[in-house]
Amino acid sequence: MFDPSIGKERYQEVFSGLMGGRPAYKGTTLNRTQLDLKDAFKLLDDKRVVGKGAYVTIAAHPLLDNGLYRRPADYITDLAGGRIQAAELRRTHTLVEDKADNNKLCFAQDKGGIALYHASDAIGLAAPGAKPADRELGSRFTMIKLASPSLEALRQSLLAHKSRLRDPYRRSADKQLVLDKLPEPCPTGPSARPWLREVTISGGTAFLSGQTFRFSPDLTCIIGGSMTGKSTLLDGLRQSMLGSQDLGTQDRALQRAIEERAQNGFFNGGAQVDLGSPAGDVSLPVPQRFRMRFYSQSELKSLADDPEGIEHLLFHLVPGRAPALLDQRDRLRELDQQLGSLAASVTAQQERVGDAEHAFLRAQRARTAMERFAQAGTAALPPAQIDVAQTRAFAQIATKRAGDAAALVETLRAIAPSSPRSSSTTSHKHPRWPPCLSKR
Repeated sequence: MFDPSIGKERYQEVFSGLMGGRPAYKGTTLNRTQLDLKDAFKLLDDKRVVGKGAYVTIAAHPLLDNGLYRRPADYITDLAGGRIQAAELRRTHTLVEDKADNNKLCFAQDKGGIALYHASDAIGLAAPGAKPADRELGSRFTMIKLASPSLEALRQSLLAHKSRLRDPYRRSADKQLVLDKLPEPCPTGPSARPWLREVTISGGTAFLSGQTFRFSPDLTCIIGGSMTGKSTLLDGLRQSMLGSQDLGTQDRALQRAIEERAQNGFFNGGAQVDLGSPAGDVSLPVPQRFRMRFYSQSELKSLADDPEGIEHLLFHLVPGRAPALLDQRDRLRELDQQLGSLAASVTAQQERVGDAEHAFLRAQRARTAMERFAQAGTAALPPAQIDVAQTRAFAQIATKRAGDAAALVETLRAIAPSSPRSSSTTSHKHPRWPPCLSKR
């Protein structure tokens, strides 16, 4: 895709150079360049030909058999290298379905930074007033958020595709592609969220006189060097929206500084200020339609140390939802307090439940053992077990009796008389041992 500023003739010359003088089609067959891809990009990057910033590369039909994402991974990496900004997907599928069919698409979008989009691949126009049919212009599209209608803005949107591209189609319950509710780019009407579209300063001798400032419904950044009028513009808006008696701050010194800058730089010499907004009841002046909140740098700095203030500010950044969010926050805090008071009770109950569970398990194991013993019955015990028990009892008794007998023998030996010493001239007969204790 080339920047329109290069002109038709230059585009044709570049195309002819890339194709080696061959036409785009031979009959119904698409001709391809004979140049190596690197050489082709090198030619395009030459400022004398096109220049690197004057074109955007988009991979058409990458999931076809001869498409980019059917090629080897090293080929894609070598070709991509920052050269490919987007890849066209199948018009009959959703983004989720296309990524599920080819893992390379997931890598291309999540890691490679390549934007994936769906288009109608149109070959015709719809009849006036009729809904576009398949392959008619507008039958399928992707929403792109652009800063301006230029090629560079498109490049920036593709680079930030996660926030600036949106596929508005989804698969319905009956498997049809249906269009989701599209967001309103510039809210208008009585029910639209409040936003300031433009401010015009005219007449007088004001620093900003003769200028019109236009704002985005989403986010506007005012950038400039020192003494270029940034604070003057904001202070003038603050006083225009809130009036001299209510500048939304409790700091009296800050309020006087705001009033002074607004009068000297914004309203000086009787300058007229026109505020434009498409939101709310357009028959009323803008300050009466909705109330804006303004914060100076010092006020924002003080908010950094005030969690409650930051929370309050963030809630008011959600259009029309601040009261409901604040109510939800207060309700959550009440629930937190209730939960905190119940925590100790819940802990005690959990301990009781744990003790009861252990007692139940012990009783259950004992009951199971008793049931098994009752099912087996004492009559069914093997006779050998009874004999073993009787033998062990007899052995214990015999061992005890043997011990008693040994103790008696030792006692008798202790009380028996000692044997007399023998003489060389006289001999005596030893006394006889009792029959029951004869020595062997």
